[in-house]
Amino acid sequence: MATKFEVQYEDGKTEVYTVKPRHILTIEKSNKGKGIESTIEAAYRMAYLASGSNASFDEWIDSTSDITPVDDEPTPTSGA
Repeated sequence: MATKFEVQYEDGKTEVYTVKPRHILTIEKSNKGKGIESTIEAAYRMAYLASGSNASFDEWIDSTSDITPVDDEPTPTSGA
């Protein structure tokens, strides 16, 4: 499943963004081939790249009020 983030902005707008392979590679390249560390900052940077914002990361993050991963995996249902 694709990684998705729900981003709530200070102006009240909410958007869901899907992280694409190129976003992950961009972060890996910026870490000089060390992979992606499992940090809040790495997750926020993936959401930023997925948003396609023209603002700098710092400007973009300042415009957000909340960033949460979206779990869109199907949940099992009982067959009863």
